[in-house]
Amino acid sequence: MAKPLKLLVTGFGPFPGIHVNPTDRLARLLARSGRFRRMGIAIEAHVFPTRWATVARDLPDVLKTTKPDAVLHLGVAGRRRKISVEMFARPSPSAISPDAGGKSAAPASRKGAALLRRIAAPAAPLLNALEKAGSASHLSHTAGRYLCNAIYHQSLSLRAEARDKRPTVFIHVPMPGPARASLPLSRVRSRKPGERATLKGLEEALLVLARAARSAQNG
Repeated sequence: MAKPLKLLVTGFGPFPGIHVNPTDRLARLLARSGRFRRMGIAIEAHVFPTRWATVARDLPDVLKTTKPDAVLHLGVAGRRRKISVEMFARPSPSAISPDAGGKSAAPASRKGAALLRRIAAPAAPLLNALEKAGSASHLSHTAGRYLCNAIYHQSLSLRAEARDKRPTVFIHVPMPGPARASLPLSRVRSRKPGERATLKGLEEALLVLARAARSAQNG
């Protein structure tokens, strides 16, 4: 009998320019979903304060304590209109973007900090799952230079160091659009997805990660 799967979903709190971070609520909603409980999949949510030092310090402990079979990191990209499956994490924190505490990033010193890291999950199935759920999505080649990129790079580096097979991906979500379209029909396709559409897409993405995690266990 296969052991139950545990998936970790992380989000962020507010930061300068984003007073309410939608990934906080999305991560918690995913963790409370009865759909996954009925499938024998446990979803653990952890919301990080948007602070450089806190994320760098706490992520290893969160992974060690949770022992997830797969990891979905969430972040908000306020200017984007599509959900973004991030293909790469770059070793280039921004020294000019302050965090929620007004602090800038410190130079990375950990092993593997200078390496470009690539998504450790099936990108095409993730994209297909999001789109089939009705969530406008794309594969992105830039996770930015803020904490979203930093946590992704650190998570992938920790995975590599531990020689762990856990699928790991970062997904950027836009700020949610209106629940109902008030735009002309010709512009509906260009509007940002609402929370319900985003949540539905992320649920499908988690199922892809669960299948990938099960395949890694069996492989």
